[in-house]
Amino acid sequence: MNSLSKVDLIEKFISEMNGEKIIQQAGTISFFTVEYFVEGWFNNKCKSLYKSRIGPFISVNDGSNGSVFFAEKPWVGVTLDNLEHFFEKKVEKKLLEYKEFYKVKKECAKFYSKINNESVYEKATQKELIGFIKEGERFAQDALAASTFAEALDDELLLKIFKENNTGEEKAKRIIETLKKPSFESISLATDKGILNYKNLGEIQWLFSTYYSTLKFGEIKEKVSLLIKEKGGKKKLVSEVKKIESEIIKNRREIEGMKKNLSEREKIIVDFAIFNMRMRDERIEPIKKGMTVIYNSIKEYAKRIGLDEKYAPLLAIHELINPNFSKKDLVILADSRKGGQIIFVSQKEKIVSSQDYSKSIQRIESMMHKEINASELKGFVANKGFAKGVAKIILNANDFFKFKEGDILVASMTRVEYVPLMKKAGAIITNEGGITCHAAIVARELKKPCIIGTRVATKVLKDGDMIEVNANTGIVRKIK
Repeated sequence: MNSLSKVDLIEKFISEMNGEKIIQQAGTISFFTVEYFVEGWFNNKCKSLYKSRIGPFISVNDGSNGSVFFAEKPWVGVTLDNLEHFFEKKVEKKLLEYKEFYKVKKECAKFYSKINNESVYEKATQKELIGFIKEGERFAQDALAASTFAEALDDELLLKIFKENNTGEEKAKRIIETLKKPSFESISLATDKGILNYKNLGEIQWLFSTYYSTLKFGEIKEKVSLLIKEKGGKKKLVSEVKKIESEIIKNRREIEGMKKNLSEREKIIVDFAIFNMRMRDERIEPIKKGMTVIYNSIKEYAKRIGLDEKYAPLLAIHELINPNFSKKDLVILADSRKGGQIIFVSQKEKIVSSQDYSKSIQRIESMMHKEINASELKGFVANKGFAKGVAKIILNANDFFKFKEGDILVASMTRVEYVPLMKKAGAIITNEGGITCHAAIVARELKKPCIIGTRVATKVLKDGDMIEVNANTGIVRKIK
């Protein structure tokens, strides 16, 4: 990575965007997780799979809170590359993306099963710990690269694809509503099954990993007990799992029945959409297994070199394991980033600059959202329904305590750790996301009204606002 730059990277990013629409993804994210994202989107595997090239890309982070901003057009281009491959191969198993992803997933599962045990980390040499970190990073990056196509698909793009392939608008809308029904096991369902059937703690630790950290081995049992209690007890959870599995089988049959009346190209588009939805969710497993190994190894490695683990999220992996950096060097480096740091990446270069986190976010967001309607929001319907309730802005796990049964969950985007809140929510609203996003998939499984892609929900709405969520039309209104 380039040395620290004095260049105004926000100005550079805006200039290179050249007026293109900007996508933002935000959440609790560490510096070493940013590194995994960057390398995953710009590595050779990603370049070998898609004609479209991601970039420019900018990450703004303070070591715990972070946002990434990037151009929408190349992002959509990667998804359309996958569609082109689908029309050529006709079935997902023949796709190079499919083969690459499942190869990585299988290798990662084997690696994780062998490594992810508390005693393994404790007995490992420093050299072995560095090896674990590098392997975990490779699996996470390669899984992301092979599934990048699954990011951008939303109702608007899917409708456009159908219309470009001679499907009438009303017919296309009916097809989209049907194919969006849960027809595969989501990460939410996998989590429920995992906490019911696990044999050892290492086996399920990845289920509780975030883009910032993971539960320690000694905390997992308590977390499992708490989740089962929140879900109404083991018996109720088993019943809920069986109900969802039954619904998935029913929906698969409905989708297959629908496909019998479609043209060959329409069938391929349906398969393409479902593949995108499933892959966006399924990739969480190898990515988080890789990240869990990284987290556990870094904690042990930091202890070996006498570094307080609180500094680790402020360091990139290559810095933390660099033998030329002393403990003092690492502490100074970490402390210098507490105010904020920006990473700019394009296909040509990678530049790092120290800039104030809050001011940097405000500059980019003010450019993205010049005109905001403070009384009404419009987004995409992820799952139909209607709800009224109190808005609660949930930006990260530190906000979870304020969420009550029936509240309306308002987030930039949801992740696995949000699922307990999603189960309590009267409805779900997000800034970002398409039909393949976590919020959309889980909301459909839970049958919760959900509106995604509002862009500005967390900016317009405030904690305590009484709001009306019409997930039949995609409109959110404040109630006076």
